[in-house]
Amino acid sequence: MNTFTKSVSILSLAIFASSLHASEGWFGKAGVARFSESEAGVNLDLDAIFVGGGYSFKVAENFYIAPEIRFAKGIGSEDIFGVDVEIDTAWFAGVRGILKADSGLFGFVSAGYGDISIDASMGSVSESASADDIGFGAGFGYEFNQKFALELGFEDYDGTDVVQLGANFRF
Repeated sequence: MNTFTKSVSILSLAIFASSLHASEGWFGKAGVARFSESEAGVNLDLDAIFVGGGYSFKVAENFYIAPEIRFAKGIGSEDIFGVDVEIDTAWFAGVRGILKADSGLFGFVSAGYGDISIDASMGSVSESASADDIGFGAGFGYEFNQKFALELGFEDYDGTDVVQLGANFRF
């Protein structure tokens, strides 16, 4: 199954879940992410799918605070000088500040902690490594109704850029 097919499957699941009966506050999310890092002239771009969720607290008119957690699994790999590099798993925990407009548009800023495990292999030799760090991000999205939204976000974890496209749905 290629990356596009996996992405469509995840987004379809999110849309289906968004149609289920929802109670205020709880949300789930699913989507795709690209992790990018450049060091010493080497550019590394790795893709993952993610799922997550949290609870959104209304703290003022059109302003929400939302603690959340996300889990990701790598899809695909990249060849760097004959070494096959891929994301094994990643997880993130953090909080977002979300400002919503009456039109359905919203913007957010985020701060959190993340951990990523990466596998590298060449022939019969393989190694695994993990890294963790604090990250910050921002993004925007559109709420189609009270239960479903799409968003585009960017986060930076000490030089590792994460761009993500996801679907959010309320329970």
